[in-house]
Amino acid sequence: MGSPALRLRGRGDRVRLSKIGMWNRDPLAELTVTCRTTVAVDKAFGESVRAARQAGRSWSEIAHVLGLPSTLSSWEGIAAALATRRQAVWSHMRARPDDSFVIEILYFDGCPNHEGLEGHVRALLPEAGVELPITVRRIDSDAEAKAERFLGSPTIRVNGVDVDPTAAPRDTYGLVCRVYPTGGGLRGTPPDAWILAALQRQPPGGRAG
Repeated sequence: MGSPALRLRGRGDRVRLSKIGMWNRDPLAELTVTCRTTVAVDKAFGESVRAARQAGRSWSEIAHVLGLPSTLSSWEGIAAALATRRQAVWSHMRARPDDSFVIEILYFDGCPNHEGLEGHVRALLPEAGVELPITVRRIDSDAEAKAERFLGSPTIRVNGVDVDPTAAPRDTYGLVCRVYPTGGGLRGTPPDAWILAALQRQPPGGRAG
């Protein structure tokens, strides 16, 4: 086994980043490898965005492909949403004391939109290439909604991070039915693209719950 390295494997929707070589020896050396890989991926991402624009694709189409709201209509809006999403993941991972990962579905009894959502999310796990437990939690009061940062029913979180890329700066917590903007209008559950994007940002692990 050689020095630590990262390698992209797979194709299409099933691209995965795998560790190769010797890891868990020098954390700073491993951080350097990860940082350089991230820079390379960011460059490839920028080139892909430029190519999409040169091909006549709109910012709304690009946002949709990235799992962001189709209402975003500029690079500035997309970049801000991506930065917010990345910061939320980093902040949450920095605060985690262990390697446990979980999907949470939060709801309240006055809104039926969560019904059937657990099975739907579970059906997406193979497509995302992960196995994670799913916890369904009922929110019973406005006080609990505020304490849980509950933006409405249903809310889906992966490792504590809302799958909605626009959720981080919001604070409209309460017992309300939540609606999500999509290319086809408002709907009562998050688009599959958002859920898959959140799942694919997490390392595979755990067991299906």
